[in-house]
Amino acid sequence: MLVWSTSRRTFLSGLALLSAPWARAQSPRWQARWISVAGASAFEYGVHHFRRAFALSTVPAHFPVRVSADQRYELYVNGRRVARGPARGDLNHWRFETVDLAPFLQAGRNVAAAVVWNFGRHTPEAQQTYQTGFVLEVPADAPRDAMALRTGPGWKGWTNPAYSPLPVTFQQVRGYFVVGPGDRVEGARYPWDWEKPEFDDTAWSEAVAGPNAGMRDATDSPSRWMLVPRPIPAMEEAQEPPMKIRVSEGAAVSALPFTVPAGGRVRLILDQGQLTTAYPELTVSGGKGAQIRLGYAESLYEKGAPPRRQGQSQRGGRQGVHRLLR
Repeated sequence: MLVWSTSRRTFLSGLALLSAPWARAQSPRWQARWISVAGASAFEYGVHHFRRAFALSTVPAHFPVRVSADQRYELYVNGRRVARGPARGDLNHWRFETVDLAPFLQAGRNVAAAVVWNFGRHTPEAQQTYQTGFVLEVPADAPRDAMALRTGPGWKGWTNPAYSPLPVTFQQVRGYFVVGPGDRVEGARYPWDWEKPEFDDTAWSEAVAGPNAGMRDATDSPSRWMLVPRPIPAMEEAQEPPMKIRVSEGAAVSALPFTVPAGGRVRLILDQGQLTTAYPELTVSGGKGAQIRLGYAESLYEKGAPPRRQGQSQRGGRQGVHRLLR
């Protein structure tokens, strides 16, 4: 298992965030439109994918775009993740990122893809939201053939049925809990490689184009999100050292990776050794019909000990269940 740690004071590896003057030089009313998936609820829990193919005769030296979503998003270009966001704000100060896509582009066919989460009634307490939406704007002086990347007609959308929420309650964590749910992911229904150029999206529907996006200082803003630039750098991403196996039940596992015998059941406790703000990344193969439960916490409870005895913080406990039918 890989763990990618984050830090809010350095730039995301491979991602260039541009300065505010570029944003100020543009019209406060964007040409890009907020898009959503046809037939999907605007307010309920859902994980939504968007794609847009476009062609470039040449690769520009710089290709800045502005991007945002409600509630959270990841943006990919030609299969490579280039941004996460948006930085947290409120509807009157909805953040957008400015990202230079030039390092990820190629002459000929390109594909931009985004995944957008709406946690619905399970939304974290600190997360403001209006409704599901995604927007990407290109500058007015961008190459003519790049204008197709601007969100609106031509984008495709699809709601991923593989996902369902796994809410975490205060009873489970023995205390106040205000972050979002875990995810249940059914591998047989997941659109593997959806972010890559070779993926076949012919079954996807045309995305629904909503109102134009607008900056906070736009007169008669056309949409509810009043956009402002991201005020802080993107988080750095770096691979952490492998975690140590502290407990192994059901099989003698001394190192990763390992194989679970057919019909077997293995339980592991992995220790990072230090508190890390991170995204655990699990790589699997085979195991049709198997289930994997993955949970994580800042600290554990000693068996029989009263709540909050083990350390100062007892937050944590988000978990995911993955049905691997690939």
